[in-house]
Amino acid sequence: MATHQISIALAVLACSASGQAQSPATAGSPQLVQAFIGFNQPNTQGAPCANCFGVYGVVVQPNQFVSSGSTGLYYAVFQENGWTGSVSTTFHLSAAGTVIQTMVLNGTVTSGQGWVVLSGNATIPTTTYSGPADLTATTTATPADGLPPFALSSYGPMVVGTTGAHHLVQAFAIYSSSLFGSYPCLMDCVAGLPGAMAVQPAQFQQPGVTAAASYVFFQADGWKGQVHMNFDVVEAGKVVFSQYIGGYIGGQAALSVSGFGVDGGAPGGGYVGPAILNVTTTAVPQYGVQTPFTLKSSSVVEVEAP
Repeated sequence: MATHQISIALAVLACSASGQAQSPATAGSPQLVQAFIGFNQPNTQGAPCANCFGVYGVVVQPNQFVSSGSTGLYYAVFQENGWTGSVSTTFHLSAAGTVIQTMVLNGTVTSGQGWVVLSGNATIPTTTYSGPADLTATTTATPADGLPPFALSSYGPMVVGTTGAHHLVQAFAIYSSSLFGSYPCLMDCVAGLPGAMAVQPAQFQQPGVTAAASYVFFQADGWKGQVHMNFDVVEAGKVVFSQYIGGYIGGQAALSVSGFGVDGGAPGGGYVGPAILNVTTTAVPQYGVQTPFTLKSSSVVEVEAP
């Protein structure tokens, strides 16, 4: 079983204990997946985006640690597999059970685009809250072929301020098209775009055809310690693949993003339909400065007939 680790320092802030999760599309229109969501660093170059800056993939600048007045962009990354239609996504940033910001973005998806990024500029409102926060994105997807609309939903961890934060967040988990290729890229991915990372979401899997590699990505704010990760693939409520890997995050002075991957976790075996990639991590801070804590992420994978 092959494993892989990649990491890079970033110039932003972050922390929390949530992850990505998505409800599957209806049986009538399963060819659109909301792969992951997040908050992007402010920039004037056009990020986040897909197939841009000479990169074949999705380019994002994670910015999960924010404070009152922080600027950036909410974004949702979709992958289509022959799907055309419109999407309307509502973002909610919530802290301690209270919604502190809402944004609605609308867009279109055209068959053949592959990856689509929907994003909009935002300024974090003034708040006295400091601690873990949750970003949710609920999308109404309306097929152009007249089939009924369906819902996609994702959530991602954020941190507002620093009080009570673990200084480590599990940003998202996805399938990647290649474990040992050029992607995911976390270091010097785009010249002049600080903290840019590039991924190639591969949420549509054909057993025996699509290369299987699952990844989980963390963002740290000077956090140092061990991460014990369990990758599970669930089909129709049954775990069909499970793999443990361990890793270490080095606590760079600047914010950092780290990625860990495992090969061989392809869904399939005669099953066709939505599957779930779950990654559950026990984070153990170095030197016992904090007690261990748990982080979770998940994403939907559509298993196609070979």
